[in-house]
Amino acid sequence: MEKFEEISQTEALSKYKHYKHAAHAMLAADDPGTTFGCKRNAVIMMQMRFDGCIGFVGGLIDPEDDNPVDGLNRECVEEIALDLDKVKFEKENFLLCHIVHDYKLVLHFYGKKIPLKLFYEIEKRAVLEAEEWGNETLGLIRVPLSLFEQGDINKRFKAFLKHNFAGNAKRQLLTGMKMINVVPEDVYNKLLQGVDI
Repeated sequence: MEKFEEISQTEALSKYKHYKHAAHAMLAADDPGTTFGCKRNAVIMMQMRFDGCIGFVGGLIDPEDDNPVDGLNRECVEEIALDLDKVKFEKENFLLCHIVHDYKLVLHFYGKKIPLKLFYEIEKRAVLEAEEWGNETLGLIRVPLSLFEQGDINKRFKAFLKHNFAGNAKRQLLTGMKMINVVPEDVYNKLLQGVDI
């Protein structure tokens, strides 16, 4: 099994520039709606990948990309037809970086909260216009973040976490949610009750 070691992005870009680099991103939005009478809290966009695993939008950085965030924006345009005039990842959206020495691979992870209306627009646009739709991206997935009021409070979220995640995408999800305040801290703590990070 791969060992994902967290390192600083500065170290990754200087000491391990000869490794392959990839960048992925979490898009999230506050969502005041309800599902089956339960408050949804927020939405997070993930995707069903070409390999049958759940992961985040993004991919390998090409040699012509100046840095990880440029590569990430290019990948987002290809995979979900992201309109960079409306949503663009910047260096300050960086969250964390992992390295896998066995594969000589560095993974850069970014996160950003956007308005819910824009989140919906991105979902619709991806299906209609994304160059890699049906190839790299087989579908978009929303992470279930609603809580039951009684019984197992985080049942839906725990069920979702049983899926097959690409690489360290599950760890990126759990860490990224906290770093960009996807949900209030008390909701985050309830969602993670009994969850192994």
